Amino acid sequence: MLAMIEVEEIIKSVEEEENVTVIFAVESGSRVWGMDSVDSDYDIRGLYISNDPLERGERYFNTKTLTIDGFTNDRLYDWVFWEVTSFLKLLQTNNSTAIDWIMSDIYYRGTDELNIIKDRFLLNIDVNYYLRHHWGLMKSMYCKYVNPKRKTKEVLNDRDILNQWKQLTSSV
Repeated sequence: MLAMIEVEEIIKSVEEEENVTVIFAVESGSRVWGMDSVDSDYDIRGLYISNDPLERGERYFNTKTLTIDGFTNDRLYDWVFWEVTSFLKLLQTNNSTAIDWIMSDIYYRGTDELNIIKDRFLLNIDVNYYLRHHWGLMKSMYCKYVNPKRKTKEVLNDRDILNQWKQLTSSV
């Protein structure tokens, strides 16, 4: 419960300092994946819109991804908020990070808004692209942590193990 209070204070502070409105905020990272530990920080991610109408218009034509980011002094909380136009452009290209944010099941703010975005997005998602991205992450983590001897004579056969995993998951 204390984390929720801290997160809301951080969001309000960002809104005041940056003259924006945060549309939604979610948790990202280890807590969402159920892999958090006692030392895990809070990864606050979300979407904002400028409160200045002129700035909103200028940002629509901006090709860079516009962000607001920061962290607390103790590094227990870090945040990244993307501007709405930047976020929607990234979502349209099946950006895995943007998809992870809308698929998060830990909400801090804007549940209704996030559900609208999620419902509309899921009609057009390229699931294969998203899954290939996570497959690549899983494979690299496997090579780094499970099979770190991959460049020695003691190397495990990556293909055999990964093929076994594919067969196991495809039968589910």
